Amino acid sequence: MRKRGWPRALLIAACACSLASGTGCESDLELTGPDPDERLPPGWADSMLVVAVGDRVKFEASRTIDMWPNCEDTKVAQGYPGIDCDAVHHVGPDGTNLFEVGQGDYPMPGAPVMALVGRVGNGPAFLIGKKATIRMQRAGRLQMIANDPDWRKDDDQGWYRVEVRAPSGSAAIAVH
Repeated sequence: MRKRGWPRALLIAACACSLASGTGCESDLELTGPDPDERLPPGWADSMLVVAVGDRVKFEASRTIDMWPNCEDTKVAQGYPGIDCDAVHHVGPDGTNLFEVGQGDYPMPGAPVMALVGRVGNGPAFLIGKKATIRMQRAGRLQMIANDPDWRKDDDQGWYRVEVRAPSGSAAIAVH
């Protein structure tokens, strides 16, 4: 059961180090806190990191999400009789090309389904994928999500582990 009060991002570890001052994190970021395999609440995952315009932020994501656990039982009724269910059981942070790109109700329309995307504050979404270094165009709190509407995530299983390194600090978070 999810503990009340934990942020969706499950801030797993944060280095108080400042990359701008030249100090680095002395160890790899470790998963701590509540079990991220428990049901995560819907919505954007808050990284708890504040970025500034022009910051170069590095992202590295791993793990997979099973976006359609009952694929074999429902693929014909859903209109995908020939789909490879094994592929939808192991979707990585680059997303999948088994479906059309995200539509208007997706966090980032036009990006691959289930791709890791980010935003700063309530700004426009940007594609992250498995690994990226992105110069921030806005200032504010960094958030991430898998590119799929929340109403489709009810049966998803798994999460992406995302390590983020910014001038303001570093964090490893679980994103669904």
